[in-house]
Amino acid sequence: MGDLVVIGPRCVIAAGARIDGSVLHEGVTVGSGAIVEGSVVGAGAVIGPGATLRGSVLGAGARVEPGTVVEEARLSGASG
Repeated sequence: MGDLVVIGPRCVIAAGARIDGSVLHEGVTVGSGAIVEGSVVGAGAVIGPGATLRGSVLGAGARVEPGTVVEEARLSGASG
């Protein structure tokens, strides 16, 4: 974990994931080798293995597929 990281309850962070300057709300899953920098991740979101999320806001229940690079984006989550 890097500096200025807030991790909510029931988050799952796989080995090799890197998180820096980010907020992960409740129940977020971060896959192995994923990078999360300067981002806010909504409850229940999933960041796949090897994915990169930088300077972004990910809505509740949203998914970032494995290996995907997301930079400076606002992605809505799953609808109720």
